Amino acid sequence: MKILFRANGRCASAAVEPSGQPVTAGSRGIMTEFELSEDYAGLVVYAVFRSQTATRDVLLPENFGPAVVPWEVLARPSLTFDVGVVGKTGDGDIVIPTIWATVGRVMPGAEASGIGPADPSVDIGTQIVEQAREAAQRAEDAADEAQQSEDDAADNAKLAESWAVGETDTRPGEDTDNAKYYAQLAEQQAAEGGWIRFYIDERGYLHYVKTPNTEISFYLRGGYLYVTKGATA
Repeated sequence: MKILFRANGRCASAAVEPSGQPVTAGSRGIMTEFELSEDYAGLVVYAVFRSQTATRDVLLPENFGPAVVPWEVLARPSLTFDVGVVGKTGDGDIVIPTIWATVGRVMPGAEASGIGPADPSVDIGTQIVEQAREAAQRAEDAADEAQQSEDDAADNAKLAESWAVGETDTRPGEDTDNAKYYAQLAEQQAAEGGWIRFYIDERGYLHYVKTPNTEISFYLRGGYLYVTKGATA
């Protein structure tokens, strides 16, 4: 089953497909597809899922691709299960919030023994950082290809610039789908949370700098990235 969400400006609707299928508590991996009007072109769009149990945000990709309903929203039965989207500028100003579109109830579901709790859904700040990392990696891959192929060097170099900073007219939506843009979003999110800020250097690499008031520390151990509160272990 899946959820189909449609938005025309601020108006919105949501429905389960196939029709008539109930949403049950404990469900995981339910996909939501989005059909958004031209009002959202060029905006940063967040999908918001809520029930009586929890509310969670998901950053949609530039093409408004599908998103998984965060499992916390469906963890328990609920009289309501709603979906909405919010379109923002790159500076974080809200442009278009839709009305809440009601999917229906979250019905009690059968429970099986031996199933442990799921990991928490990824928060918005981490989602933004991940998209920045992916865009930076695409920029680096395109730069590597430019060095390896003389015939395609110019095109690949321009593609690398597109993924790094945009503004090349190479890809649709590149000005809101590049490493620099996502880094700015990450810096904004970090500033709001008082954690860290990000920036892109002239080579297209993503860096982070902790804000003065943060108690968050980052360190690598055994090939894993750890985030701690307080001094680095």
